[in-house]
Amino acid sequence: MQLQAKKIDLLNERNGFYLHVDRIIGLFWKKEMEKQVKLGRARSIGVSNFNIEQIEKILDSAEIKPVNLQIEIHAFLQQQEIVEFCQRNKITVTAYSPLGSPGINNFYSAYGKSKILPDLLGNDIVKRIASKHSKTPAQVLLKYTVQRKIAVIPKSLNSCRIRDNINIFDFELDNQDVKDLHNLEIGPLAKVGNWESWT
Repeated sequence: MQLQAKKIDLLNERNGFYLHVDRIIGLFWKKEMEKQVKLGRARSIGVSNFNIEQIEKILDSAEIKPVNLQIEIHAFLQQQEIVEFCQRNKITVTAYSPLGSPGINNFYSAYGKSKILPDLLGNDIVKRIASKHSKTPAQVLLKYTVQRKIAVIPKSLNSCRIRDNINIFDFELDNQDVKDLHNLEIGPLAKVGNWESWT
């Protein structure tokens, strides 16, 4: 099946955790990613699941710099260090699984893996802030990430939830809300997509 477009807005390399740092520049970034921009197939190029060391290697020698990093970010896994690094280097950040990926436990079970993750949408602090603003827990979590100047790409097949996910621009989280949500940080133990272990 061919892509039905002559040019795409953003081409992201998705598998940073599978690439060795030296191979990123030599074999992939310069020969493949930059080539797509030069051939007019992509307007911009970016990366996904890359760490700071990998991005620095690209920035040191790339002719065409990445414009976006897509990584897992949610209130339990805030990734502050890499977000600040990207913002300093004018790389936008996009958060996947911004709601903590409800239902992921079932996904892991279906593949014979076991990973029990805390329920972000059912968290008492998130629910309290949602009630205060007459919003859903999902709307609060999305707003928190957007207020950090991070784009969000929540997944839903439910049309009502899709509408709710967009309806986050008519309220602001105050300083106390932000502080309370910031304090939910767990770190790497809350990582939903531990895809490295699947190889």
